[in-house]
Amino acid sequence: MAASAAVRPFHLLRHLQRHRFSSSSSSTTTNETPLQRSIRSAIESRDYLQIPNLLHSNPNPNPNPNPNPFSYLSLLPPTLAARIVGDLLHSFLALRPRSLPLPAYSSLLSLSLPKPGHNFPSSVFLPIALAVLQATLRSGAPPPRETRLSLPHSWLHLRRHRRRSVAGILSSLRALGFRLDLNTLNYFLSSLCAAGEPAEAVAVLRGMPVAGIDPDSGSYCTVIKAADDAAALLSEMVAEKGMTPRKGTVARVVTAMRVEGELRRAAELVKFLEGKGCAVGFEAYEAVAEGCVESGEMVLAARVVAQMARRGFVPYLGVRQRVVEGLAAIGQGELAGAVRQRLAEIGS
Repeated sequence: MAASAAVRPFHLLRHLQRHRFSSSSSSTTTNETPLQRSIRSAIESRDYLQIPNLLHSNPNPNPNPNPNPFSYLSLLPPTLAARIVGDLLHSFLALRPRSLPLPAYSSLLSLSLPKPGHNFPSSVFLPIALAVLQATLRSGAPPPRETRLSLPHSWLHLRRHRRRSVAGILSSLRALGFRLDLNTLNYFLSSLCAAGEPAEAVAVLRGMPVAGIDPDSGSYCTVIKAADDAAALLSEMVAEKGMTPRKGTVARVVTAMRVEGELRRAAELVKFLEGKGCAVGFEAYEAVAEGCVESGEMVLAARVVAQMARRGFVPYLGVRQRVVEGLAAIGQGELAGAVRQRLAEIGS
């Protein structure tokens, strides 16, 4: 029973071949290039391992040739095309070197991800694209450059026009025999952020655990760099997930808060992170201290400078002088003396 079920899609495939490539559709076969004809023949005979060699022998240097050598798959029912691509990818896993199927991966990505302004293929093609993307990344090579734009483009179409959930899309690869790995999802998160869709990146970040994939600190740091409320996401990462952010990520968030004039909140964030055992770098401290001085928040600046001194960080000379002078000017001479003494103790 299981064996017959396994071959049934290929019975359908044979039927479609006879129907689509019969004399009644001779124009289709006439327009096929020799490479397309060879690829179609390899798929029909399930001789998948010869496909990479066929593509490497193709004289066309373009990694995404037009017409696409796999365009034949777009004539098939989407679910059948998806199964065939799944079988192709599983077959390619045994090939060495791992870079051998890269032209095939590139062409399959081009087929399954429409360019902006083009018609969208069936919704099952996005899971195909994600599976191919994962195979590409695992080969050790970067995907084609246009993938960073076309992948978010297709994703947003499914999410906004077809009302698909994040977890539903991410889980749909299981029907192809694949489960997304963290490296692929982190690439996808960075693509959404690069496409100017930080809110959607946050939605994907929150939907990953529902699909059975837990984000890591890299996932959070990628989204935090682009998120509107980066401070809240950073606090969630540390307080709820127990993750440690990179120093560079903390510095970016604090610097952005300084630009927005959220200096008290920035100072509280730095104190919170230190309390959780996260290493806050000099750049983050200095950004808060400078912002406090510029806005006239001298008492707050003094507290930040004291925190820096406890960590062994020496503020820039201009900041030190302005903090001490500013405190004296507002009648906080005792606090100014304490700051001066603390800085002297660390050799500044």
